[in-house]
Amino acid sequence: MRVSASWGTRESARALAAAVADRTIALLGDKRLDRAEETLAFFSLRESRLKAQVADLEETIAEFRQRNDMPEAGPSGAPDREIEALRAEILSIERQMVVLERQIGRAADANGRTRVEEQHQAELQERLASLGEQRDYLARSLEEVSAASARTPEVQMQLARYLRELEALRLDLQGVGESRKAAEIGFQLEAEGQSERLSVLEPASWPDYPSTPSRTKMALLGAVASLLAALGLAYLLDLMNPVVRSAAVMERELGFGPVVTVPEDRSAARRPGRLARLLRWRRRPAR
Repeated sequence: MRVSASWGTRESARALAAAVADRTIALLGDKRLDRAEETLAFFSLRESRLKAQVADLEETIAEFRQRNDMPEAGPSGAPDREIEALRAEILSIERQMVVLERQIGRAADANGRTRVEEQHQAELQERLASLGEQRDYLARSLEEVSAASARTPEVQMQLARYLRELEALRLDLQGVGESRKAAEIGFQLEAEGQSERLSVLEPASWPDYPSTPSRTKMALLGAVASLLAALGLAYLLDLMNPVVRSAAVMERELGFGPVVTVPEDRSAARRPGRLARLLRWRRRPAR
């Protein structure tokens, strides 16, 4: 950027150019600081609004789950895997119970059991009862999980929409948070004067010669302008008051020629006028 100034004196022109350069640098610094502050305020406000939206949506999802008796969301396909695991565990327990029931049945058919065999029989009964309780508990859990997964499609779709919206808001919040941090760093740099700044590479020097236009050039331009204005005025007056100057003009304007045409006296044009005779008389040599 080059700053130049024109003034009446050399000192004033130099001082004016320096003042304009300093003022430009100061204004640019203030403008950059204001812009950094506005950017920081914008991203801070945007981050606050997104946080409020995320909190409201999370509360809405929690109320929706509670209203529809739905468990917390887990990984995709978690209810199906839990149901399969519960069924497999119940099947394993039932197999163990079948084995224990066979052992208890064989021990009951035997005659003359000892006290050790009777004690072992009692332990098998207790173990069978414990496995039955475990099976009942797992069966109730299986019923609850199955009931929770057997929701209507509308409820599942609404929950999926809520979750997608929440994920989008969280992504926006993350991006705005990063932008807000960058804006905060930029504002600190601008406030401390550590960012990009303009600097004067070459101070204003003394002018070597005036830069005003030449007077001769201005006079010539004025004369040409006056001549053009006079010609234009004469042409305008001639248009406003037309004069018939020849028979051809009269015939073109009126449609018929003149009755009498006065011929031009060329001999009078060849005779010198009074002023010419006077000048010629004065130029005669003295006797």
